[in-house]
Amino acid sequence: MKLTVLLIAVLSNVTLLAQSVFTIEENKPVEIDGIEYGFIINNESKREVGDRGTFSRYEVTAYALNKSNCSRIILYSNYSSLYSSDENAMARFDCTNATGYRLTSKSATLRMGTFYVPVKKEFKDDKGKTQITTENVQAGYIFRKGQTIRDKFTVIVPLNEKPAIQCSILNSGNVL
Repeated sequence: MKLTVLLIAVLSNVTLLAQSVFTIEENKPVEIDGIEYGFIINNESKREVGDRGTFSRYEVTAYALNKSNCSRIILYSNYSSLYSSDENAMARFDCTNATGYRLTSKSATLRMGTFYVPVKKEFKDDKGKTQITTENVQAGYIFRKGQTIRDKFTVIVPLNEKPAIQCSILNSGNVL
């Protein structure tokens, strides 16, 4: 019986962590649960890639904007690293037609900032007297309301094609 309850708890938790994947077009962001996901092309050029010919090169900025009235937070837990080694990763933008030539990227990852909480600690000083100090301890990661998280990356795609971008929501955090 205990094994059945444990199995149901683990499977339901895995289901909650399923990724949401969608396609985004330039200057046409998608809003999900109060978070706007999009990308902007900052620069466009053409490049020769050895004997492979000429390709289009784009400098892209991927972003997520928290338009909701709430901050999002990911708290540390004993099981955090069980599902992902990149705990603060919130969304990944993949360019599906990127070639990766000339050591360019094929994706960018948006990460939440660190979240600290004050913790009071008691300790004994040299005279044996109890003292109290306050120390900031990292409790997880946060995406504050109104905040924009950005990441720039460069892609090379076939000549005269625009980047085809897919966004995967890895973890949008819990509403605070």
